[in-house]
Amino acid sequence: YRLVRLMIIEVLLAGMDSKLKPFYREMLISGAGVSKYMPDVLSAAGRESTINTYESLNNKVKDIKSVIDTLPNSVIKERFTGGVSVFYNTLYLIKKSLNI
Repeated sequence: YRLVRLMIIEVLLAGMDSKLKPFYREMLISGAGVSKYMPDVLSAAGRESTINTYESLNNKVKDIKSVIDTLPNSVIKERFTGGVSVFYNTLYLIKKSLNI
């Protein structure tokens, strides 16, 4: 699942401001990073931009999950389903930290 998560993280971060990527990468690797790095993200990007980024990440995760759902039942689908599921928890933590 780890390799799948790392691949998905890079897809999620594609096109993101290079100053913010390291913070989001750490938060997406481990949900525990949200409380550690969110103050830095808010300081660098501002609240409104951070909310927009959260919404964009949330939509990208949903899009990725939709593609995974089209795969035939297999070990590969199982790995991708397990790999993407952790991002729902992390996005929830980001949402709660933004009080939205």
